[in-house]
Amino acid sequence: MITYQRLPFIRVAEFHFDEETPAARADIVRHLWRSVPVSGTWCEESHTLVLDLTSSPETLLAKMHNGTRWSIRRAEKDQFQYEFWCAGEPEAVAQFCGFYDAFAKGSHLVSANRKRLSALTQVGVLDLSRVSDNAGRVLIWHAHYRASHRVRMIHSASLLGKATDPSLRGLIGRANCHNTWCDILRFQQQGLPVYDLGGWYGGAEDQKKLRINRFKESFGGALVKEFNAEIGVTAKGRLALDIRAVLLSSLGRYRSWKVARGPQRQTAVHLH
Repeated sequence: MITYQRLPFIRVAEFHFDEETPAARADIVRHLWRSVPVSGTWCEESHTLVLDLTSSPETLLAKMHNGTRWSIRRAEKDQFQYEFWCAGEPEAVAQFCGFYDAFAKGSHLVSANRKRLSALTQVGVLDLSRVSDNAGRVLIWHAHYRASHRVRMIHSASLLGKATDPSLRGLIGRANCHNTWCDILRFQQQGLPVYDLGGWYGGAEDQKKLRINRFKESFGGALVKEFNAEIGVTAKGRLALDIRAVLLSSLGRYRSWKVARGPQRQTAVHLH
């Protein structure tokens, strides 16, 4: 569990995978990536792709698409530099946030949630990695949530949005494959049994998300169902969820699923 402030007056308690949910002093409780729905509340049903890290590296490679295997094998020629931080060191977190914010601005995404990342760092579950080219230019950053039984990618950022040269775009694509493969091998060596690629888009309209799907699918993972829920447990927590639902609806980002506001009151919101 982590806790953090969403706004100056809204406190969030966040539970991951199938964590036990003891009482927590919070205005909003979030349940993310559960294998079963939260009892007594509305849940979002979604999917993700997972890899079995108890398999050998050779087996994992054999399940990948040809192009992904080629990119991984090409990495030696590309001379990429791979770095990682298991404990979410403050300097590395700051560098990641700066890189991610530039990526998010160009991709029309929200900037990094520093309070949430700080909370993940404090409990020792934030894992960061990056890949640079042979001149030291950072091309890719990955951020993971690391539990004892499973590690999940929560953010990926790259220079791809700023790259117009086809050769540079190809280099960045190969760097992303290399970063993912190095992450997989590192987590496997550290005894983690499951690698979670961080969600899978189930729609058919968003072409950008479908391209991300294809990248994730190229690693040969299995599709699994998961559930998320967000619960307003105080009056101001419920009000904050209502306000966000209205704002998202006005921006055309409304999602047709619900979270509980008590025994008989529900509202629709969008989880990030």
